[in-house]
Amino acid sequence: MRTAIPWELILVDNGSTDATKDAIHSFVSSSGIACRTVFEPQRGLSRARNRGWLVADGQVVGFTDDDCYPDQEYVTELWTAFADPQTGYLGGRVLLYEPGGYPITVRDCAEHTEIPQGSFIPAGFIHGANMAARKTVLQAVGGFDDMLGAGNPASRRGRGLS
Repeated sequence: MRTAIPWELILVDNGSTDATKDAIHSFVSSSGIACRTVFEPQRGLSRARNRGWLVADGQVVGFTDDDCYPDQEYVTELWTAFADPQTGYLGGRVLLYEPGGYPITVRDCAEHTEIPQGSFIPAGFIHGANMAARKTVLQAVGGFDDMLGAGNPASRRGRGLS
């Protein structure tokens, strides 16, 4: 990431039993990025996200997925968006990197859309692969629901059906 803004990368190992720990260690030792790793033994994307934001030092937490390539300006763009104290959370564009990827995983919308406080946010409007929130907002809503998201029994992926 190209930025002069101080930031940290938190990598959450979500109960892996393969070579994930070694891959994380290799990345941390060679990346030149301030990284911290944490282990969340209970599987589930929401549990992993909760573990990450709870240990984060910053007051704004950006989320992406292990198969994503954030833009070089990602941190700067988050900093700019959260300069407005009224911004509590946001989502951004998610584009396909691999030509054979599933288009359902994208959000190719460049327009800015305000979400009024207390509004219902429809499924798919904000993608977890590119979202951010203030820690105060995450605390106020109790974080992510541990029963939702990939890797738990309530999701298709958690049952091995995807």
